[in-house]
Amino acid sequence: MTKKITAKILGTGSPVVKDLNIKEKTTPADVKRVINVPQTYQVYRVSTKTFLKDGQDLHGLLEEHEKLEISPESELGWLGEKISSLFFSVEEENKIEVTNSWSMPPLEVGPQPFSYVQPPQAMPRLEVSVEPAELIGAQAEMANIEWFPTDEGYAGFYTTWAGRKYQGKMSRKWSLFPRYYIKDPPPNIFSGRHSHCFSIAIDGWYHCHFAKGAGNNPLTLIRKVEEYLNDTEVCS
Repeated sequence: MTKKITAKILGTGSPVVKDLNIKEKTTPADVKRVINVPQTYQVYRVSTKTFLKDGQDLHGLLEEHEKLEISPESELGWLGEKISSLFFSVEEENKIEVTNSWSMPPLEVGPQPFSYVQPPQAMPRLEVSVEPAELIGAQAEMANIEWFPTDEGYAGFYTTWAGRKYQGKMSRKWSLFPRYYIKDPPPNIFSGRHSHCFSIAIDGWYHCHFAKGAGNNPLTLIRKVEEYLNDTEVCS
C-alpha cells in the first residue's frame, strides 16, 4: 500500500515541488536519492516542525498528503565550527514513484506592487486580478509562517512548538548573504551547544550565526533557528 506525499526542494534557486507515492520502509535517504539531491540535504516535516533523521520509516510516520521540505544542509554556529552529516540508504527496491513535478517562481526580496489585468471591452462585467509571480510559491509560503517583505528583506516571527513567538527579521543590507536576527530571545539560548551562535546587535536584537548554509533558502534557515528554540524549551 502506498501513501501520497509532497516534497518541496528548497535550494538556492527556484523551489521545485514533487508529488511522491511512497511504499513501506521508505526513508528520507531514499527520497533524496529518487529526487536526485545530495544525501547531505535535510528533510523537514512541516506538520510537526521537525527535521527527520535519514533512517526513519516515512510510510509509517507520515499521514496521507503530508508535506516535506528538502533543503541544503544548514547549521547554527560560528564559522570555525566543524559540522558534517552523511547517511546513505543501501535499499535497492524501488519504493518511491514520482507522480508529478513542477517549479515554483523564485523568491523575490522587497515589497512588490500587485499588477492588474483589465478585462476585455466586450466583457465589461468581468474583473480579473492577477497575482504577481513573486507573491506565488515561496513568498506565499513565507507569508504562511508570518514573514513578510520589507525594504531590507523580510520580517516576521520565529514560532516554537509551544506556540511562543519571537520577533525576527532577515536583512540583505551590508552583507554577502542575508543576515538573520531575533529580538529578545529566551536567556537559555545562550547555553548549550549553540551558546556562541547569537551575538548582540542593537536594541535587543541578536544576530543568528550560521556555520553552514548561510545562502540557503530563507525558509530553511528560519526553520533551523526555530529548531534550536524548540530544543531550549525542552531543556528548560
